[in-house]
Amino acid sequence: MTTDNIATNLDELTMKLERNHRQVLHLIKKLCSYRYEPKNYDCYIKLRDLQKGFKDLASDQMQLFDKIQQHGVNATEAKQLMDEAATRFIVLEKLTAQYILDINGY
Repeated sequence: MTTDNIATNLDELTMKLERNHRQVLHLIKKLCSYRYEPKNYDCYIKLRDLQKGFKDLASDQMQLFDKIQQHGVNATEAKQLMDEAATRFIVLEKLTAQYILDINGY
């Protein structure tokens, strides 16, 4: 790979990371809304775990973003770390959907 290709790949990964980070921040904000207040203790525990999971994911994304900006990671490693973060996001998103169904009585 040439340095131009590596730079292009890192730029693409950075844009993807920024987009995913915005989605995570949006879901964190949404979960803090009064619309998603827990109705019972089990839902309270689920909400707390979801909020913690999303905050941890947002923190990890920021660390990855910093690594990419400081060129402390290569494109292959960055892609692997982003794929892991994307997998965590998908799991948290499914848990969020289940939580919303639980609080609405479905």
